Amino acid sequence: AHRVLLRGARPVVVTRNDNPLARKRRVSLQELAQQPWMMPRHSDFFRARIEGIFTRAGIAPPKPVIEYALIIGSARFLIERRDLVCAYYDSFIDAVLVDEKLAWLHAPDISWNASSSVIYRRDTPLSPAASRLVEFVRAACAEHARR
Repeated sequence: AHRVLLRGARPVVVTRNDNPLARKRRVSLQELAQQPWMMPRHSDFFRARIEGIFTRAGIAPPKPVIEYALIIGSARFLIERRDLVCAYYDSFIDAVLVDEKLAWLHAPDISWNASSSVIYRRDTPLSPAASRLVEFVRAACAEHARR
């Protein structure tokens, strides 16, 4: 079974608000390719989408200076380093913007819509813990969608 929990999540490029790119009205792929990036580890679908955007534009994808395995906690590296840029889904970064130390960059070339879903076996009921987790995630997604 498949249940969509959040529709229309969009990637956003983020950096510290004192990074010179944060003052620009628009940031091009060429400018982004020259920046030190933080990205998920190599086999990640999100990273492949970002790299594909650069490749289709004829620009070598940025080589990350930091790779993370878990998205949770990764934003702290952005807060610590003024020069880093990273792409996240807007629904995630909304939750971790810390005292407005981070800024979204207007990078219209990095764009797509995604949905967050839960997939489970129809013929096997979810455990009580899994059911409760899906309820919490659904509530958080509904709250985000109302904003």
